Amino acid sequence: MQTVPTRFVRFLTILPVVISLLVLFGWRNDFTILKSFNAGYTTMKANTALCVLGTSIALMLLSLQSAEAVFRRLVLLCLAIPGIISVLTLSEFIFEVSLGVDQFFIRDKTPPSEHAPFPGRMSQLTALSFLVFTLSILGMNRKDRWGRVSQVLFHCITLVAAIALMGYALRVPRFYSLAFFYSMALPTSICLLLLSVAAAALLPEYGYARLFLSSGIGNVVARRFFPFMFFSVLGLSLLWLEMYRLQAVNIEMGVGITALFFLLATLVLIDSTTGKLNMIDKQRSEAEQRLRNWNTNLEEIVADRTRELTESNRRNQIFVNGAPSAIAMFDTEMRYIAASERWVKDYKLEGRSLIGVSHYDVFPEIGEDWKQIHRDCLAGEINRSSSSHFLRMDGTEMWLMWDVRPWFISENKIGGLLMYTADITELKLKEQEIQSLLNVTRDQNERLRNFAHIVSHNLRSHAGNISMLLDIMTQEHPGVSDWEVVKLLYQSSENLKETIGHLNEVVTISSSVQTNLRGVNIRQHVYQAMQSVSALARERNVTIYNEVDAEMVVAGFEAYIESIILNMLTNAIKYSDTTKESFVRVYGSKEQAYCKICFEDNGIGMNLQVVGERLFGMYKTFHDHPDARGVGLFITKNQVEAMGGKIGVDSEVGVGTTFKVYLKCNKI
Repeated sequence: MQTVPTRFVRFLTILPVVISLLVLFGWRNDFTILKSFNAGYTTMKANTALCVLGTSIALMLLSLQSAEAVFRRLVLLCLAIPGIISVLTLSEFIFEVSLGVDQFFIRDKTPPSEHAPFPGRMSQLTALSFLVFTLSILGMNRKDRWGRVSQVLFHCITLVAAIALMGYALRVPRFYSLAFFYSMALPTSICLLLLSVAAAALLPEYGYARLFLSSGIGNVVARRFFPFMFFSVLGLSLLWLEMYRLQAVNIEMGVGITALFFLLATLVLIDSTTGKLNMIDKQRSEAEQRLRNWNTNLEEIVADRTRELTESNRRNQIFVNGAPSAIAMFDTEMRYIAASERWVKDYKLEGRSLIGVSHYDVFPEIGEDWKQIHRDCLAGEINRSSSSHFLRMDGTEMWLMWDVRPWFISENKIGGLLMYTADITELKLKEQEIQSLLNVTRDQNERLRNFAHIVSHNLRSHAGNISMLLDIMTQEHPGVSDWEVVKLLYQSSENLKETIGHLNEVVTISSSVQTNLRGVNIRQHVYQAMQSVSALARERNVTIYNEVDAEMVVAGFEAYIESIILNMLTNAIKYSDTTKESFVRVYGSKEQAYCKICFEDNGIGMNLQVVGERLFGMYKTFHDHPDARGVGLFITKNQVEAMGGKIGVDSEVGVGTTFKVYLKCNKI
């Protein structure tokens, strides 16, 4: 946002720029009225207009208050115009020579006269004013004595220009044409007055500029008083002179009338100023009263807040002392203010007086890490931990859950710390014990898995040998194949190989890793399984319906999915009710992160209260079906759980069974 002097300077420098451009245009096109603003007055020379233009632009740039070097160079370039022209013009007057500067830019065809013997040359007073302008502007940014001198010189130019303007206004030629100087033109007087006031405004801390640009009551009075007095005196003087020139009054009457009018003008000014001062004083009194009211309200608020905080701190101390948890309250020096009974009991501090004692004296084993936490909390932070190890001085190991936070005396002033701890040593020991048991269990499971691999491999070799020996025996003695004992041996051998296959499959499922799961489309695999069991379904007169959504994709092993679906369909067909029109419906739905696949049939059903948890056990059968082995559901359950899923069942005897398989939906 621009300051008042900056805006004021820019406003005052615009008019001189306009005047100088009009004068240059008048000289270029020979318009007399533009050269002097009055046909009978002295003309403003073209060199003078150039000096005004350069000085105005320099003051505009200075009002920007920029520290960049390019701005400083532009200011110097603009000041070079009035500086060079004024020095050359004064040299012509002093040394009575013509250096050609008068007619250098624009030729002045006006013939020489008594008041202007050198056409195109500005007056001595004008040249001196621009030289003073140039030197003063160059030194105005310095904060030493030269800054004050610059302000005085600006005021001198203002005075000279004001006298000249008074001469033009009152028609007193001696004011703008001193005996030892040539006449100063009316446009020149206006421009010098505006530029000198603008330059003085750039140094408001010095001279009379401070009188009009400051914001005090006296400055307000000065800004109202001076223009009124100036125009009153000017108007009265002009009126008296005109009446005197018309011989309407003599000197004595003129002086009396002037004095009377001056007194009336002064009275009006005093009345106006008094009203303004009274209004300012009233506003000041009202502001002071509002300030007193605010202070009173603020004091009441502070007092109420202090009482509340005092009461809050007292309640905190009572709460800490009676809290069932381990809580302690400290000041900013970590001295105890209050401690709960649980704190004393947990840290075995019975019989010790804690109030006023440093926490670090009570627990000298506290290390730098804990002290840094305390410092951080005293700076406003809140720290907590769910599990930290604390070694006591006597060698006792403790595991703590803790929370440390600041408490406040006032809105933004910290009074100390509140510390809550919970002794979780027993819980930590139990956790370590459980982890140890888990490690032992994991090791035992690994050994069992290795054992199962070894057993399945060795048994497979022995079963193969038995089967091969039976084949050799029947080849060498064909008649023995009809013996009942041999038939039983063959059946036992086949059963042994089937059992080994089941055992190997269970081991394979248990050692699988869920990270290898990929997307499997359920509808497609149900369709493939339907093709595989189509002959069995026709034989048992069972209809299979595939109602699974084509977009249902689960995360799993393709071989496991095929095995599960095939097992479910085979069981449903195998245990169908021959007295009904049997069916198997396969459908699915999504439940949160799981895809549920249902296998519903209207077969013979089961009594789940009798079967219970044994349903999915290995070698558990619940019907007299000749193909029942009690392995299929066991393998299916292990396959489902290996893929991170689960399986459930609803069944009723004579109504049917619904197996519900939950597998994780594939995340695309």
